[in-house]
Amino acid sequence: MSFIIKKENEGKSRKQAKIAGLNKFLQIY
Repeated sequence: MSFIIKKENEGKSRKQAKIAGLNKFLQIY
């Protein structure tokens, strides 16, 4: 059970990192 939660949290943080990267990328232009 905790393994699944850990995986889900990993996916969320990865998605947030991708969004943050996109925001930085857009701010440059």
